Amino acid sequence: MYFQETTKGTETIRRAHAMIVGCAGAGKTTLLRRLMSKDSSMEELLNTTSTVGLEIHPDLFEINPQSFSLKVCSKDSIKEKKLLLNVLDFGGQCAYYACHQVYLQQRAFFLQVVDISKPLEEKVDPFLCNQDGTMFDNYTYGDYFLFWLKWIHTYCDSDTPVIIVATHLDVVPEPQKMKSSFFQRILDLLPSGSNLGRHLSNERCFFTGYPFNFCPQLDPLAKLEKCICSMALSEKWIVNIPTEWVWYGDSICCLLNQRVKIVKRGGLYHQKVFAESEDLMKFYNDIGVIGYFNERLLRDIVIVDVKWFVDAFKYVITDQNHFYWVKLKDNHDWMYFNQTGYLKDSLLNEIWEQRFSVYVNKEDILLYAERLGLLARGKSYYCLRSRVHYVPSMNKRSFDSKGKHLFKTVQNRTTVIVYQFQFFPYFYYFRLIVAMMSDQMPFNLLDGSGEYLYKNLACFLHKDHIVVVAVTKTSIQLQVLHRKNEMQRCTVIEIRNLIENRLKEITETFQRPCRFTIGYQCSYQEVYSHLPDCFVLEQDILGKVTMSCPSHLTQNIHQIREDDIVHFWKEI
Repeated sequence: MYFQETTKGTETIRRAHAMIVGCAGAGKTTLLRRLMSKDSSMEELLNTTSTVGLEIHPDLFEINPQSFSLKVCSKDSIKEKKLLLNVLDFGGQCAYYACHQVYLQQRAFFLQVVDISKPLEEKVDPFLCNQDGTMFDNYTYGDYFLFWLKWIHTYCDSDTPVIIVATHLDVVPEPQKMKSSFFQRILDLLPSGSNLGRHLSNERCFFTGYPFNFCPQLDPLAKLEKCICSMALSEKWIVNIPTEWVWYGDSICCLLNQRVKIVKRGGLYHQKVFAESEDLMKFYNDIGVIGYFNERLLRDIVIVDVKWFVDAFKYVITDQNHFYWVKLKDNHDWMYFNQTGYLKDSLLNEIWEQRFSVYVNKEDILLYAERLGLLARGKSYYCLRSRVHYVPSMNKRSFDSKGKHLFKTVQNRTTVIVYQFQFFPYFYYFRLIVAMMSDQMPFNLLDGSGEYLYKNLACFLHKDHIVVVAVTKTSIQLQVLHRKNEMQRCTVIEIRNLIENRLKEITETFQRPCRFTIGYQCSYQEVYSHLPDCFVLEQDILGKVTMSCPSHLTQNIHQIREDDIVHFWKEI
């Protein structure tokens, strides 16, 4: 169908997206303000407030291809046939990371902002990212740089260009010395054998600081601006679409001007706009114009205003330091949510009623949020007062004595199967937990409550078997327990297949699949333990009967028996 449409003529779309990422407090929003207004006063720059969640600036800059310069587009300017650049400013606080996936796409390049005055090995101030109690606890500035780089590598192309912008050079004692060694220090962060370095180039590393401190080493942003223009003008972002598709983008703009946020494809008023081919719908979803999934529960729902959708959740899945805009009747419910991830429906209504008119579209929004792994919808539809949703990224509960007691008392258990990733985003774990709590998979919460849901471990029940899923920095781990001596191999294999099939779906959601390898803990067999040197590949065990552990050939030497490790996980 797409090919047939292109034979009638094509239209060239040339619109890139610049995404600004980095640790909180690095100066991302200040950098954007300086690019927008090069004569900003120092008072304006110093009063810049940090980004809350994600700020979207569609068609922010017009690019002059002759001078390689940026010009801010006015809202009423004619944009037809102009070279335009969208800019997305990602909040650096870790609470917002789960929402960022909504806007990831291949047709983008990144500005990764780093505060050069902070040693890469120094632990980040907990106030900046509010990471205490989260999976990002004890992260250093170097850890955050690697996190963002791996995030780009995982969700985008393997060669997506990254521009490094090192800020605060004006407060560094020896700026010239720092400039000469900084890029090598960045390269030293990269894991050996990785291809993360493909995203970086010394020619795309720039240094800046507040201009009021005289510093001859400071780049006055002119070179950075030319680099941004060069990236935006790359043929990488050019795409040809059927001429007959162009009207669709214009129709979306008309709907946005009418303040339409979300529509049903079958609606009388919108059926012409949203009755087109799935190729067309997928294209406009992929470039971030609409939100659309061709799936059973979602194919008739189209999010027209994606920014509005993201905003709806950045005021819910939020950083504690930013939770000042909502005046709650009772702050207790929000504090409970911020600690456990359990979001009362009444609290959700209260937040949204103050910020958005989303109530009429509430169930549609929640369906999309569940599909993206942002939350698991509460199931008490007939008693809305008791309906509670679960947001895994907000859970800060550590694995406690009650959870450890469960493992001590239940002795009948499998070995630990490990799904190891080279680059692992935590959001895969969040999406897996949401899927396990939804109607998509046949699992129930252990003991029918959320007492066994922690920030890095979750317990479920399936056919009287306790299913435990845990997350580490590099893997998702799975173990099955049984309170009686009746562990069923067929049930364990069923659980494994359910988890692996869902993981494959989750990791293939984005532009390029994120591969994982399957193995086992070679010793200890505790799903909540992260022992990277105790991992052995499944393919190295199968068919060997007995073997020396390949992970411990020099220290802690021990033997592995195939049947001991894979007994319950392998079909006879």
